[in-house]
Amino acid sequence: MMRNIHYFNLSSGADERRAIELWDGALAEFALAHGCIERRTLKLYDSRKDEEIGGPFEPAQFMNESLWPDIETAVTCWSQEKTPELIAAHNELKPMIIMMGGVRYVTP
Repeated sequence: MMRNIHYFNLSSGADERRAIELWDGALAEFALAHGCIERRTLKLYDSRKDEEIGGPFEPAQFMNESLWPDIETAVTCWSQEKTPELIAAHNELKPMIIMMGGVRYVTP
């Protein structure tokens, strides 16, 4: 199993409800139809950096995660021909978010 996580913030003036609808609507539907097992977006309560490490740290506001059977399925999904709904949702969502980072990990 492979889990893919995106951390993001909202752009100034972005509609939070609409951004979540797009992540969990058309984008999720496309992924789920192409092998994704589970997908959801969470609003983070807080995130912290270990105080002993120090240094600047800007926490993300949101996390979108998806669970896949393996990395190959995830890569194959996003290489499929995009539906008009997916393209429209992606184009609407892109200016609404600021990507803060991501992580993919494999579970045994």
